[in-house]
Order: sequence, then structure tokens, then C-alpha cells
Amino acid sequence: MGRLHMQHIKFLAVFLFSIAMSDHAGNMATVAATRKTEHTETKNTHTPATAIEAKSLSPAAFGRIDSIVNTSIRQRVFPGCQVLVLKNGQPVYDKCFGNFTYEGGQKVQPGTMYDLASLSKTTGTLLAVMKLYDMGKLRVEDKASHYLTFLRGTDKENISIRELLVHESGLPAGLPFHQLTIEKKGNPACMEPTRLPVPGLNTDNRVSGPSLRYKTDFASKIPFPDFNLQVSDSFYLNRKFHDEAMRMIARTRLHSKTYEYSCVNFIILKEIAETISGMRLDEFLDSLFYAPMK
Repeated sequence: MGRLHMQHIKFLAVFLFSIAMSDHAGNMATVAATRKTEHTETKNTHTPATAIEAKSLSPAAFGRIDSIVNTSIRQRVFPGCQVLVLKNGQPVYDKCFGNFTYEGGQKVQPGTMYDLASLSKTTGTLLAVMKLYDMGKLRVEDKASHYLTFLRGTDKENISIRELLVHESGLPAGLPFHQLTIEKKGNPACMEPTRLPVPGLNTDNRVSGPSLRYKTDFASKIPFPDFNLQVSDSFYLNRKFHDEAMRMIARTRLHSKTYEYSCVNFIILKEIAETISGMRLDEFLDSLFYAPMK
């Protein structure tokens, strides 16, 4: 299967999140999608929710999900998908829509395999925001600057959590955060050893690149007390990289508040979730299953 238009899938996931909130439908699972197709709906054969589980849910919410998905397929936002909603760990809505391609043919089935990419926004950050909403710790109309002080006094001061979720904040699609670590000059394919070696660690801590020189105060091949942000094997960033990245967001000019899929939106949502929970995002998500936050 070829690549999907994942930005549209994530946008649909946020719409479904708003449905879950307004109808108190509980936890939602991910909305997975296939490639381009025509608008043919296919119901699956999964075991339906029990009467007790379904009783607390509004049937209108399910109709709204159907409407959003079918309209999106007709408008060729995506060709087909499967939508799964869980409440208390049990499926209460599970339906397949459409086909693999816009030309029709193979229908989406419960066992369809998906080529998934860049889903940490919906399966990680979005889940954290949903849980914090459910716990009454944030509202979707709250301003992001209420939680993040670095946005105050900027043109982003009035951006709401809702605008971040539906990609209508006016923030750009992405920002060149990597440039914070790269020397503007210099052709060598590696950086010089960091000036503060740690006993017992290899001092040859050069970070290789095709034609880049990394700033010695930002990047290291081995971990140091201040170089604790691991990017990949043998590549660590200084902890100050985070604050510099937030300052880059604060300095970025805001665009018009029309839909533009943006990674920056979910970086801010991640920051909000960590500020409210007082934990790193991965730790907070783990706590939802093992030690729920009080």
C-alpha cells in the first residue's frame, strides 16, 4: 500500500475527539486510514458493545462520526478508513468505510493492514490532552499562554487549545529546529570533541554528518550531565536546546488562522500536557495505565 494523506487523517481524528468530548464518550482509539478511494461504506463484523456500555453513549455521536467520515470520503480527503471507539477498554463503535483506492475495488475490512506514519500526535499527545480534559484540568477554549509563559506578550498569546487541535492556530507547518545545533560555517563532516570530558567515557564524541559541523555546546556523540536529550544512537543534545526551540516558536510570525497542518501545534500541546501533569509526556501516558494521576 502506498503512503496515506496522514495530515487529513489526523485532522479527522481531532474532529472525532471533539465528538467524544461533547458526548462524554470516554476514550477513543486511533483513526486509521488507507489510501485513496471512492465513498463505499462497509460495516465490520466485530462484536458490538454490550447494552450497558452503549447505554451511556449518545447514538447521535455515532451518526456524526458516520457523517464526517462519509463526507470526507466524498470530498476525497481520504479513500477509506476504520474508526474504533473504546469506552472502559471495550469497543462501542467499530466500523469500516470505503476502499483502498479512489478507483474502488478492494474494500476496507477489519483485518486491513495499514501503512502508518507520524502518529505520535494522535496516539500520544492527543491522548494526553483528552485525559487532561476528562480530568477537568484543561478546557479546549483555554489559551495556550495560560500554561506556557513563553507565549505571553507575543502574537501567539491568544491561541486556544482548540485552535491547536484543529490546526487553525496560524502557526507554520514546521520550524527548522535542527539549525539551532549547526554551525553556519564549516564543511567538516564532524564536530570537535566536547570541551568537558567525563571520566570513564570516550572523549572522541564527534557527531558525524555529510557536510555539517555541529555546535560543541549543543551536540555530543556521548551523554554528559547537560547533554541528556538523546536524538538517536550516539547523538545527544544539550538540555538548553529545548528552551531555544521554545524561543524560536515565540519569535515565529503568526499566519492567518486558516487550516494548515502543523507539527508546531502539537509541540505546544505536548508542552501544555507536561506543564499541567508535571511529568514528561511519556511518563504521564504510562501513568494513565499504571498509576493514574490524582
